[in-house]
Amino acid sequence: MFTVKKCGVSARAGFFSLRAINFLLYAIPVCFLGCASTAGINGSVRAPDWVLSSSAAYSDEQYLSAAGWDKDRGVAESKAKAELVKTIRQTVEARSTAVVSYAETQGAFSEGRSVETSVNTSAELEIAGLFIKEVWRDNSGVYYALALLDRDESGRYYRTLVQKNAAVIDSQMYFARQNQESFDSYSAAKRALALAKENDGNLALLSAINPAMYQLTRLDYGSSAAVAEFSRRILGGIRIALSIAGDDDGTILAAFAKTLTDAGFSPAFATAGNYAYTLKITVTIEDAGIVGRYQTARYTIDAVLFDVLNGKALLPFSSSGREAHTTQAEARRRAIRLINEDVEKKFVAQFSAFLE
Repeated sequence: MFTVKKCGVSARAGFFSLRAINFLLYAIPVCFLGCASTAGINGSVRAPDWVLSSSAAYSDEQYLSAAGWDKDRGVAESKAKAELVKTIRQTVEARSTAVVSYAETQGAFSEGRSVETSVNTSAELEIAGLFIKEVWRDNSGVYYALALLDRDESGRYYRTLVQKNAAVIDSQMYFARQNQESFDSYSAAKRALALAKENDGNLALLSAINPAMYQLTRLDYGSSAAVAEFSRRILGGIRIALSIAGDDDGTILAAFAKTLTDAGFSPAFATAGNYAYTLKITVTIEDAGIVGRYQTARYTIDAVLFDVLNGKALLPFSSSGREAHTTQAEARRRAIRLINEDVEKKFVAQFSAFLE
């Protein structure tokens, strides 16, 4: 057990016997200041027991509680809520170097390898069920506020939220498996991963608020790490054939291939085969005449990503420009460099937007 009393706030909470967890806890800022609750003011002359020890009035087994005080009632309530949130956050952070994995054969959570993780250390989180239970004012006009969180009520909320997300995750993963080698499968896997990461935060809160409910939670998808690996496999299974005309030294084709590989796809340099998509590229570099003492070269690049099955153009890309030098050969080399830069920047930006 521990008691915290610092900077106008105090908290008391029980020690949670939890298995190690590795969750990215997403903090949602919430406004506490200046928002007084509707809780009535305790008119007792004697300070309530919770002023000195919040758990004296509300059992640690059933509630999480914290107290805060200030001359301003709204600030006192904000401090009480912030202290309770801090207690929960610290419980999660204390276990932030371990990973939760799902043992499919046993159907239960188990400790995995130790890892480093990033936990949001924002001072405030929005936690469902947290409210101001009581307010007391002493003879000097200082307000004392008691923040309370019912472990069972809040635990049920987060467990239900986790289970609802898990159902969607499972359905999205099923769809991705049934539609492999397609961008639709990637979109489904991406949605599943986003929800799995959201569930990490929900599970982290559940583990601190109601350890018993956390231990009983079952996830068919396993963990966000498992969904991330699934997404990588789905992405890697999408085969894109590359064909190009006008690329004399192969550097432009290599730039496009690198873009797709870096994004996680499997590009292939082929014009025939069982590919779901093909990226057709046409490069034109031509003499654009003489300007003063400089030779000029004009370049144009057109690329279109096609769905092979229906022949639909999914993503068109084009870029053009002009380069100059004292020799035509160097002007052309400079044009090729600009084309590669356009692929690395402009095409990457458009392709990323398409994937979104």
